[in-house]
Order: sequence, then structure tokens, then C-alpha cells
Amino acid sequence: MSNLEERRKRNKGYWVWCLFDVESNNFINNFRNEPFFKGPNFTPHLTICGPTSKEKIIKNRNSLKSIFCPNRGISLYIDKLKFSNDFYKAVYFEIMNNNKIFSLNKQVSEILGINDYNFDPHISLYYGFLNQEIKDY
Repeated sequence: MSNLEERRKRNKGYWVWCLFDVESNNFINNFRNEPFFKGPNFTPHLTICGPTSKEKIIKNRNSLKSIFCPNRGISLYIDKLKFSNDFYKAVYFEIMNNNKIFSLNKQVSEILGINDYNFDPHISLYYGFLNQEIKDY
């Protein structure tokens, strides 16, 4: 079994995402529309934590709402555009440290009982594998 297949198997379940406003979505999608980014289509997001079960999300819905509702409109700042060999993070924006996002991750992880997610705030632009020629472009 490949590393990607192992990761997909291990990561089955539900993930908690932060979504972006229209203006930010348009900005992100402008990068994602580059001709060499022909990978899977996905909603731009910042993953807070996961995986978890649908039952845990439903059971803790009110607690989760109490965390997310006051945290609408968190400002994020992009540090730089980066590349990696991780399928789900082949091309991404690295996010500058943001205490609110780390606090959100901690609170949601505690509520859902997730203690093994390595939180690395970023915004993926492309899922897949890129050759070095494109990375050097």
C-alpha cells in the first residue's frame, strides 16, 4: 500500500474546516486556476482538525457553534507560496502565526477528542504531485 493510500485510510472521517468570504475565495481561486494546477477540485479551506465521526459533530454541535460564531471574520495573513511532496499540500499558502486560529484548533480538538492532529495552518491550492520543473517555475 502506498503512503497516499495509507493516509487516505487513516484519515477517513469528517474534518473541521474554516471557509473563506467571497473576496478571499476569489483571490485563492485565481491561483488555483493556473494551467499547471489540473488536480482534484475542492472548496478552498483551512483545516482546523480531524478526522472525527459524524456522531461526535452532531453530539457537540452546540459547543462547536459557541466557538465558531464569535470567531467569524478571523484575519489571516499569507506568509508565502510553498510546495511540498505531500499530495494534499502540493502547492499551498503558508499562513503566518495566528493565535486565534491556534486557539480555535485547540478548543475544537478538545471538544471532539482529537489529540493526534498535527495542526499546520495553510491553504492548499493544489492536490497532487508536481514535478520539480513546475516547482522551479
